[in-house]
Amino acid sequence: MPTHTCTECGQVTNTPGIKTRLNTLNETLYRIGLRFWDNIPFVLIESALWDNGFKLGAYNLQVDDWLEQKRQHTDVGEGKWLTATFTRMGSGRWEVVAYVN
Repeated sequence: MPTHTCTECGQVTNTPGIKTRLNTLNETLYRIGLRFWDNIPFVLIESALWDNGFKLGAYNLQVDDWLEQKRQHTDVGEGKWLTATFTRMGSGRWEVVAYVN
């Protein structure tokens, strides 16, 4: 199993492989999509990515751009991409469909 050394504290931890991290991430993104949201859950999406070793660049998380485009195809590292769509329902709530390839 690969390891990761924290640059701040020097602690070495085991890192799950890419397949495991993608499965966990996509399961979390799927669960986010099971409900409608009053606001698009950007923080939950970003946290799910971060928790599984991926990240949005600061330039990628421009909330206004995401709302205007209503979809994103964004590099999250390791050659993987987040694809997400945001649909505003008649009730004013948001449907979110997201996955990482």
